[in-house]
Amino acid sequence: MPKDYITRFKVTGVSHNPEYKAARYALSAVLATDAVEGSDVAVGKSMALLIDRRRGQLGRLREAGWACLSDDKDYSFAMNCPPLGVLTNCQRLKPCKKAHFCPFCWCRSYVSETYQRYRKVLFPVGADSPQVELQEFSVSWVYPFEQYALDDVLTLTHDAVKSRKVREPNGATSLLAFDVTEVGWRVYFRELIIQPTRPASFEYPRPKYIPNESPKSARSIRRTRLWYEEGEEAPATPVRILIAAVGRLAKYPEGLLYGNAARVMELQEGLFRHRLRFIAHYGKLRGRLAPEFPEARVADDL
Repeated sequence: MPKDYITRFKVTGVSHNPEYKAARYALSAVLATDAVEGSDVAVGKSMALLIDRRRGQLGRLREAGWACLSDDKDYSFAMNCPPLGVLTNCQRLKPCKKAHFCPFCWCRSYVSETYQRYRKVLFPVGADSPQVELQEFSVSWVYPFEQYALDDVLTLTHDAVKSRKVREPNGATSLLAFDVTEVGWRVYFRELIIQPTRPASFEYPRPKYIPNESPKSARSIRRTRLWYEEGEEAPATPVRILIAAVGRLAKYPEGLLYGNAARVMELQEGLFRHRLRFIAHYGKLRGRLAPEFPEARVADDL
């Protein structure tokens, strides 16, 4: 590989901004285990390894014929996307904005903004922690390659998710993601919901948005309170609970980095054709975020 394609830079520090911690949770499938809540040294080493793995997959995607990497300038730009949540000795690099593939831009698009939305709703300045429960729902299913063409998978998923009506005035976020496995196309659908009451019990309805044609699904459910009774020991602070919840909601599909390059390229081109919307916010989480001044963001990172 010509050296001109790569800007050599080193990880020199780790940011402890909460939204960057949420990003490490989202990247847990492609980072070393101790890089999520480990030491700065562990985070730095694992992030450096992720940079190399990402570049290796980009090289394979170019060899497979991914059109957006055919131009040398575009390829070099993609190879040098700066990592998220760590500091480097090169400050002039710009994000590649390939959020459907790049793990760093995935977190910029689906983790950072989502965390800011929930933080502003749940932890307004000067207010106590709210009496709410975070409800997480995740479902995934796989379409075997030999039975389903990619365009059929994307059409089925679009029709199914489009029929899903989320009515959560207190706030909810849904995220749709696609992955490549050894045997088929994997689809993820996840939701994070703010439940303002303190229910004694709660029955989760059977999701209606899974296509009837899809194979058997795998599901997980989690409920986490942000309040505690007097004398009750809290397992984590409300902010730490939110960090982990947002990271699980926006977990990065690891097959994009580890999967067959030809299949990953086919998926990327299919997503571009269908232009599916990956993330949607509802209720109090909707609307445009107020811009944060760069000075405040730098202060958070120090």
